[in-house]
Amino acid sequence: MDRHHEPHPNRRRAPTSRRCARKPEPLGDGRYKITGQKIFITYGDHDLTDNIVHLVLARLPDAPEGTAGISMFLVPKFHVNEDGSLGARNDAHCIKLEEKMGLHGSPTCVMVYGDKGECYGTLLGEEHKGLRNMFRHDERGASRCRRARRRHCRSAPSSARSLMRRSESRAARPV
Repeated sequence: MDRHHEPHPNRRRAPTSRRCARKPEPLGDGRYKITGQKIFITYGDHDLTDNIVHLVLARLPDAPEGTAGISMFLVPKFHVNEDGSLGARNDAHCIKLEEKMGLHGSPTCVMVYGDKGECYGTLLGEEHKGLRNMFRHDERGASRCRRARRRHCRSAPSSARSLMRRSESRAARPV
């Protein structure tokens, strides 16, 4: 999961304001109206799956200043109906693919939320605990990557020996 950023942050605001969407408006039914723009969102939009759920950091209107006031919201690409089927498209769109150095195997883009005023999300976890939740989410992902890397490192020597034996046996066969 990528960190979420806003383009052209106002330098006089707290550093955390660069990562947050504008203040979400509570609608009273458990949903919040989300607005803002985020840059460098890896896999922000693609057609590899039917729906994409974005984890968006935002500051509620009554939130304290600093990192303690940031909450996390689930913002789906498509709303989900009561029966679990996909509903109407949410107002969350990719407006530009990013040009970047290095990793080119993943679509990184600029996302805009609520461009038409119709982007809705739901609070994920407790209010004002979003940054802590994002770090936990990132740490879980990093932990899975470390475990996979260890498995690959442990299996590499035996895979190399097996490949060497196969190539030796092919070389020994008469043509």
